[in-house]
Amino acid sequence: MTDQTNISATRELLTELKVQLALVDSTHNTFETKHTKSSATRCRKHLMHIKKHCDALRREILKESKKPDTSTPDLDKVVV
Repeated sequence: MTDQTNISATRELLTELKVQLALVDSTHNTFETKHTKSSATRCRKHLMHIKKHCDALRREILKESKKPDTSTPDLDKVVV
């Protein structure tokens, strides 16, 4: 069950990254057209959220990659 939870947490982080990236695109377009300081601030804020989500996603993936593979049988425990 924890594997499914970790997979869903990873998917949730990826979804949040996509949302934040869309927000960056929107606020950056506003900044390019209007050149307002507030839109630049919002864009940087969304970029910081992306950085935090990327770091969290990287940690989750690293944690999953360090787990032992349970799909293959352990040869020491196989009874012949």
